[in-house]
Amino acid sequence: MFDKPLHVEQLYPPSRKMLERPIDAIYKSGWLTNNGPLVQEFEERISEMTDTAHCVSIANATRGLMLLARGLDIKGDSKHRAVYIERGFFTLIHKA
Repeated sequence: MFDKPLHVEQLYPPSRKMLERPIDAIYKSGWLTNNGPLVQEFEERISEMTDTAHCVSIANATRGLMLLARGLDIKGDSKHRAVYIERGFFTLIHKA
């Protein structure tokens, strides 16, 4: 099917030339994350590509679950548990 195997764990970084502009922008602005210029550009471009009004980039799936729980106002009750730590590493959304 493929001429050569494509290993999932293998890193396929872009060329150094492609990284020059973003890296220069990071050093110029001094802002890499937390709604910095590159994050804003990324979210705008993804919104345009997917024809959606909004895009929120997150660091990992745990953050995504925390954002989902907050957006849906999931708090838990005697039959359902929703536990997430806002600035930690633990997220559990569980139906008992």
